[in-house]
Amino acid sequence: DPAYVMFTSGTTGVPKGVVVEHRSLVNFSLAMIRRLEFDERDIVLSLFTLTFDMSGTEIFAPLVNGQKVVIGNFAQQLFTGATAEILQSRCITVFQGTPSNLQLLIGDEIRSRCLTGLRLVLAGAEPFPQVLSERLSTLTSARIFNLYGPTEATTYATCKELTGGERVTIGSPIDNARVYILNPAGGLQPIGVPGELCIGGDGVARGYIKQEILTAEQFLQDPFVAGGRIYKTGDIARFLPDGDIQFLGRSDYQVQIDGFRVELGEIEHCIAGHPHVRQVVAAAGIDGRQKKYLAAYLVADERLVEAALRSYISKKLPPFMIPGHFIQLERMPLNPNGKVDRSKLPAPGVMSRDEVEFVAPSTELEETVAAAWKQVLQVEKVGINENFFDLGGNSLAVIQLNRVLKERLQRDIPVVAMYEHLTVKAFVRFLEQGQARQISDPIPQPETDRSAAMDRAKNSRSQQKNKRRLNRND
Repeated sequence: DPAYVMFTSGTTGVPKGVVVEHRSLVNFSLAMIRRLEFDERDIVLSLFTLTFDMSGTEIFAPLVNGQKVVIGNFAQQLFTGATAEILQSRCITVFQGTPSNLQLLIGDEIRSRCLTGLRLVLAGAEPFPQVLSERLSTLTSARIFNLYGPTEATTYATCKELTGGERVTIGSPIDNARVYILNPAGGLQPIGVPGELCIGGDGVARGYIKQEILTAEQFLQDPFVAGGRIYKTGDIARFLPDGDIQFLGRSDYQVQIDGFRVELGEIEHCIAGHPHVRQVVAAAGIDGRQKKYLAAYLVADERLVEAALRSYISKKLPPFMIPGHFIQLERMPLNPNGKVDRSKLPAPGVMSRDEVEFVAPSTELEETVAAAWKQVLQVEKVGINENFFDLGGNSLAVIQLNRVLKERLQRDIPVVAMYEHLTVKAFVRFLEQGQARQISDPIPQPETDRSAAMDRAKNSRSQQKNKRRLNRND
């Protein structure tokens, strides 16, 4: 029998009613009790609303195990100061939050002290940044768990303990759950090869209420277990050699930019590795000039210089995956369930040209570089202090500009340098420092090479004949 119907919009924005059965809920509750080692003496804080499936970890599992549950109010859910106060005043030992919640909680030294009394910290619903795991390990002795799963698999399907700053993965399946990484043909992917993550086992929901076609598309027969069913998550993941599963992102977070397929999750993973970045979200969109763009929104513990950040990620990502815009925020916009609300991320503000004092090129080299910019960007004038991306540049334009400048300057210019020096003035300074070597003389034509080789062969044969004559004379 159905236990509940949970409406979720997922990544589509269209609500779907997920029908979860009693056996799935019972299996989930018992699996959480065993995997997380819930103790009857634990006090669990419940902050998530009943309309969000993470509430099951805070209500059903603890009550089945005879634990005390403290139900928080709306203010304690939204405001980290109120969250910190109830964690301490009610002696909470088990706390669950999204990584975004946890980022806010540890952002203040005083508030972060509320973590010292915890025994378990649970995180789910979003990718768990490695830097967050490491920071939490320095602030609390609690065991830290990363939990993964969609509503269609009864909240969580895998679990990974990250205590001590362990490498972040989504771990392995919980009790009576099966995880497959499948290729587009439905076959199993080898270890290390990405594919779509599909979930089977007792946690798989019945389907979507009154949406038979969608249910048939997303819930399939298990090709490896007779009578079983699987749910296609739309997530991309891979098995690691140690058996853990690495989450790589959403399949619908793959976008096309300038003809290249870009995985937003890979950009986020790269930027999150920066030592000062606490949280990052990558997004794609179309600006007012109807041009596609990549943007990275980030929260950091200090003000970051955009050029330095570009330089950092350019060592790890190909040029077409480097965002054209970096927007540093004080905090990420969150929805009532504590997840990042992408719809509320501010649009990248293309700086008005009137806001930048126009300074015309004054040297021959500046004029040459500015002329190349005008050709590629198709603008009438370019000042030496104007940003390439603010003038409408993108990753494809960077590659075109690189080719034009190589031809005009006869210098070997790394594409990475184009991203690191985004004004004419900065790029000319780079050239004047001699960091782009002069292109060497043309390589000899193949015909010349062939003639030289034939001459060498003739000389060799002549020398061999002379040696034979000498030997006969002896």
